[in-house]
Amino acid sequence: MVPGSQRYGYTGEVVPDPDRRGSIARPAIKGIRMVINEEEAPAVRQIYRWALEGLSFKRIAEACIAAGFPPPAHRKGTTWSISAVCYILHNEIYRGRLIWGRTKSDKHPKTGKIVAKPVPEALWTIVDLPQLAIVSSEEWEQVQATIATHKSWGQQLGGMARRADSEISILGGLLRCGICNQPIVTASKTARTGRILQCKRHRYERNKCTNAFSVRESALEDSIFNHVVNEVLQPEMLDYALSTFHAQLTAELQREDEENEKKRATLPSLGEEKRQLELGLTHVINSLREYGPSKALFSELSRIEGRLAVLEERQNAVVESHAVLAPDEARKFFQGVVAKLAGILKSNRLAAREAFRRHIGKLILTPELRDGLPAYRIRGELQLLAGSPEVMPLGTPSTTLEHYKEFHMEIDLIVPARTVMCNYLEHPSCSAPAVEGLIAQGRTIREIAKELLTSTFIVVQVLKALNLRPKKRDYLQHPKCEASTVLRLRTEGGTLKQIAQEMGVSETIIINVVNALIASGVSVPVPKLGRPNRRVNYLELSECPASEVASLRKQGASYTEIGRHFHISICKVQNILRALERSTGEPIEHARRRKETYNNRNVDYLEHPRCPASEVVKMRDRGLEDKQIASHFGVSKSLMSYVSRALRDPAQRFRAAWPE
Repeated sequence: MVPGSQRYGYTGEVVPDPDRRGSIARPAIKGIRMVINEEEAPAVRQIYRWALEGLSFKRIAEACIAAGFPPPAHRKGTTWSISAVCYILHNEIYRGRLIWGRTKSDKHPKTGKIVAKPVPEALWTIVDLPQLAIVSSEEWEQVQATIATHKSWGQQLGGMARRADSEISILGGLLRCGICNQPIVTASKTARTGRILQCKRHRYERNKCTNAFSVRESALEDSIFNHVVNEVLQPEMLDYALSTFHAQLTAELQREDEENEKKRATLPSLGEEKRQLELGLTHVINSLREYGPSKALFSELSRIEGRLAVLEERQNAVVESHAVLAPDEARKFFQGVVAKLAGILKSNRLAAREAFRRHIGKLILTPELRDGLPAYRIRGELQLLAGSPEVMPLGTPSTTLEHYKEFHMEIDLIVPARTVMCNYLEHPSCSAPAVEGLIAQGRTIREIAKELLTSTFIVVQVLKALNLRPKKRDYLQHPKCEASTVLRLRTEGGTLKQIAQEMGVSETIIINVVNALIASGVSVPVPKLGRPNRRVNYLELSECPASEVASLRKQGASYTEIGRHFHISICKVQNILRALERSTGEPIEHARRRKETYNNRNVDYLEHPRCPASEVVKMRDRGLEDKQIASHFGVSKSLMSYVSRALRDPAQRFRAAWPE
């Protein structure tokens, strides 16, 4: 009999008691027997299968609703919830085990309320009922292990690990600076780039280290992971490293065996000398007993005991000959170790982090310049048997891996880095003489950056190092905006926005031209911007017929386009359209035009006219960043990001199709 509340997947069956009489002509109830509900049991089995696949409680609840499984009617609510799924996955009744006595009721000493207190596990009552098992014990244990892994994963990542900032660092604590041997730590962190790593001594100890290079953590992790999995752990690299190590090990063991043979040849003479010393020791002890203490006898006793200790140490130093391990057997064993390690690295970030910490002691990052660009050379050792309790299955008496525990594989790769140049006069991508010459020609900072294919920030830093300032533009002689035309339009009452639309330039340029005119002594009138005159008949304006305004509006033209066409303000266009709507009594509907966007899925960003992908690849090969490339082509960062997404495949695929 099973007391307690109803459980999902089971049905209570009444068991009558024939020995007792019930009330109201009903048989007495002996108890409630729990049996499996065949309608709800498939839902329980499917929930456990989904849990083994790694689905969260929320997704399992959503999947149960989509599958149409009957919800737990005895719990709160009439649909599947996270708490219901959690209860089913943690209850041991589903593997055929009932547990009583986990808690006991007790009265609170202050409030007097009945509260439940936990009971030690040793006092629980546990009964196995195989007939009630819906899932197997093995499947239940696997689900608990999966849930425990997800819990530890969430704790390591900070809560539910929804943010990139809370991700664990796979290489945390393994990176060292190649100059000062200090740790490589987080120097900054942004939402776009993530963590930026730099030498701790340079970043936080006032530049005591000359290593000013920095690297993005995500790019560094990807490079090291791909190098280890795709190059270091390949069969060819393993065979080469193992054959080299085996040859060195064999030579070393042979040398030790030769030394042992020489020591073994001296064993008879050592035994004879030891026997003579033991006989002399006996005589000294007898003399001490017969004649009493003496300095000469104590000195002789000390000499004999010291010599005996040396002889025993030399005899124990002679060991048996080492068994040279066969290369094929070692290769077969290490291939299994490599396959297991590669599987661990590809499983998840937490397992990869533990594997890196166990098998890689530390990685040395040495700053270098490659073709004038900053880079890190990363060196380290991959210990395949670090912390491994396994032994090699050989038939020789020596089956341990003592000799092969020193076997390691070299990690050596180059990763591009970034740097904050202290001496901008020698910047590799921005020549100081070239900047000085362009400034002398009257170029602006943006024009210089576009000419030298670099960023405006670097140009500004070079100018600061040269102690130069760019010449201010003479807006009275602006090539795209004549000062006389601006003065005429301003005199006619045009606003700054209208003048900018008329001349096809920005409003900022118009403001600068007007300020330059005022500074030169020219009187520039300021138009009066009041409310529109309500006594004006907007339906009979000579400069802009109302019918033509309505026609353009119905074709989808905006207020700005209509105002630019008739050389009137936007406010006047709106007043004309309102007057038409009031006179006709019907609203003027305009055709809505789809704005031109660059995030259209049908756009081939590899063939974009404003940002050719072939030129982007060439500039990336030269070490330029996306921001610099976008500045060169005069496009937005968003457009550059879409082109970068289209170029996610290896750049070699495009180099083969495009000529140099």
